[in-house]
Amino acid sequence: MRNLLLRTLAGATALGLGAVTTAPALASEMTDILDPFARSADAGLDFGLKVGWDMLHRGGDIRREFRCLSHDSQVGGLCPDGSTIIDVDELTTERVIHRLNVDATLAFWRYAQLHARLPLVLSDRTTLGFADGVYPGNSTVDPEDRPSLFNLPFTGEKRTGLADPIVGVRFAPMSWTRDFTRPTWAIGLDLTLPFASVKEADNTAVGEGVFAVEISSAVSSRFTDYLQPYFKVAGKLNIPTAKSLFDDYGKTQTLVGPGHELGITLGSEIIPFEDHGDERTFVFDLGGSVRFKFEGREYTDLFEALGTSKCDPRDTSEPCDLTTFTRGDIDPATGRRRKSDGITDVENYATFTGWFGLRYQMIKHLELTTRFTVGYETPHFLTAADAGKDLDGRNQVEPVNSNGENEFSPVYNENYDAIGTRFRTANTMLYGLTVSLMGKF
Repeated sequence: MRNLLLRTLAGATALGLGAVTTAPALASEMTDILDPFARSADAGLDFGLKVGWDMLHRGGDIRREFRCLSHDSQVGGLCPDGSTIIDVDELTTERVIHRLNVDATLAFWRYAQLHARLPLVLSDRTTLGFADGVYPGNSTVDPEDRPSLFNLPFTGEKRTGLADPIVGVRFAPMSWTRDFTRPTWAIGLDLTLPFASVKEADNTAVGEGVFAVEISSAVSSRFTDYLQPYFKVAGKLNIPTAKSLFDDYGKTQTLVGPGHELGITLGSEIIPFEDHGDERTFVFDLGGSVRFKFEGREYTDLFEALGTSKCDPRDTSEPCDLTTFTRGDIDPATGRRRKSDGITDVENYATFTGWFGLRYQMIKHLELTTRFTVGYETPHFLTAADAGKDLDGRNQVEPVNSNGENEFSPVYNENYDAIGTRFRTANTMLYGLTVSLMGKF
């Protein structure tokens, strides 16, 4: 009941919000640190080719800040003790991804390996809907009698195609496969190459135009015949390229590219059966990870809806500026105020993931792997651009400062970036399933 009252409160003043103001592995991909090849002591080169299917379901709620006014009799006095800003349920979101991965690995005498992944996105689609108790009569996003930020329910494009490939190298200074008295220590370097077409709000591409460098260090120890725990730390730098949507529009823009990442993985393989003679094994894999992403500009659940919004100043029959930037820059291509392409400034957040997997090497040259994952993403703002930078030291951001400069950020929109209008994630859960078959030669 309280939530419905809050919705009514928000809907009753949606016009005020517009008038008073002038407002991302997906969970990261899991990487095994365990030797993917047979555990015999033979020397030479090993080659592995793996084909796998994975599915990721990401779902949750999106809340929006609302300015709750003290003693407002029209909305039932929900803020009787003083004005404040509250989070109100606004949207539900769901994203489902199906992908086919082809992995090739070449190992050199158990000291190093080269690997490459070619990901093919079979389907990637995001949908948005009204939260429980929300309808056009009380929605601040798609109200029935005022301009809409974007229309609801919303269904994004079905995205398909080759995604950005990943190539990498791993070196093992120590390895228990070479010396049973030592643990395995692996140092890795992986590069994501931005070869795929860059996705925009109104196309079906799957690339992001971001060059990524991930450095990792991992340790595992087979200290009994049945147990092999592992631990990994990794850091990832995300560097936007010229073809990406992550443009730098000037010195008053506080964030340009996606946030960098840090991650920790911890788990263990449990080996109830292993036959060295026939090179067969059956393994359980239990583990978890936490991955922290720093603030940056991102593709979010709101990306397509904002980027394709019909609230467009180019529509001369029904002009709307809710999706245009506050700074007021003119787009040379249209001669009108520049409109959002859907990319927004996102607060830092963490993703916690746990998994249970099975690995069955039925014969020497063939291995079947399956894994089920569950993840949780911490709540964070999806629209949180800073208003700009104080360039003349007068402790405020001005459209014209003492030097005649516009201090507002070129990507700041008061309709969704200003305090009291921002969007925030809530109850975001991720479920994944992976099945793969690997041939070893």
